[in-house]
Amino acid sequence: MKTGRSLDFNEKHSLGIRVWHWVFFLLLTASMSSVLLASTLFRTRNNTAMVRDQLQQNNLIVDQNQARAVAHAFNDRLWDLHTWIGYFIVLFLLGRFILEIFQPSDEKLSYKIKRALGPGLMATEQKSEQMHYARVKWGYILFYALIFVMAITGLGLAFEEVPLFKDLHGTIKQVHSFTQYLIYGFVFFHLAGVVIADAGRYPGLVSGMIHGKKQYLCFFLFLNLSSPPQWHVNMLEARDIARKEHRHILLNFSGSDWCGPCIMLRKEIFDDPTFSALADTTLVLVNADFPRMKKNQLSKEQQAQNDQLADQYNSQGKFPLTLLLDADGKVIKQWEGNPAVKPAEFSTQIKALIDAEKAAGL
Repeated sequence: MKTGRSLDFNEKHSLGIRVWHWVFFLLLTASMSSVLLASTLFRTRNNTAMVRDQLQQNNLIVDQNQARAVAHAFNDRLWDLHTWIGYFIVLFLLGRFILEIFQPSDEKLSYKIKRALGPGLMATEQKSEQMHYARVKWGYILFYALIFVMAITGLGLAFEEVPLFKDLHGTIKQVHSFTQYLIYGFVFFHLAGVVIADAGRYPGLVSGMIHGKKQYLCFFLFLNLSSPPQWHVNMLEARDIARKEHRHILLNFSGSDWCGPCIMLRKEIFDDPTFSALADTTLVLVNADFPRMKKNQLSKEQQAQNDQLADQYNSQGKFPLTLLLDADGKVIKQWEGNPAVKPAEFSTQIKALIDAEKAAGL
């Protein structure tokens, strides 16, 4: 049970941070691509013989040094491109510091780290989650530090005629290369971690950084694959599906045309793509609706089914009432009223309950 403010990995990101994040990602990708191409396909010594052979086929005889000069020209073009990309990286790094200054206080990286390290933030059983959050934020600090070192050393290489940089050219080049590979490693592991988290415990990380909403996306195509979840109205059919597909059942009692909290629950949580992503793979959703308006009146058969469900699971007539059941209809957890949590947190609660129930049954 939480004793204070919760830490949300699916936290809000301002438009400025989201734009900066993806443009900077493109710049880093371009930088890595230019290094890869310049060091492999367009490497001077790898292409010298090819240039010489191509010229000889056109009756142009050149020696080794002349062929090397031609091959080196293509390699230089790529390194020139790499240098210009580096200038933009320096500008965007400066822009990140400016964004940090003008960010809302609760969205600043410094504030998030202080929250994660603050005493009494979470109960003992959630300390590991707290430390995980803190490590992620400190990882960003490490990333910015590496980018800063790469930017400074990159400027030193670009302006190597400056006396100070000229004297230290060898050291600057070694530090720049080493830092660059550290950054590439960080990016690789960061992307792997985000993909795993988005597909598992924290769905919506990627889409939250794209457009600020928690949606389940195909990461590599950036396509919105979410759709409103399918709700069943027949519990017997739902149990059959749950047994065959090894799923759990989420039963919701609602008053769709008169119960304000029911309507808000559907809008804020059940229709959210983050919840849909969980429901599509883990749950069978059942809605027992009790409308009052004549135009929304249910069939007698459907009304009888809903009344039977109410007798079994909602004898006190609470609305909304949401229950997590196993495939046999056994109650695992119930929520009275609107849970008043974010969709990601509600989805996390359900997943944790299901995992615990499965573990207990082993």
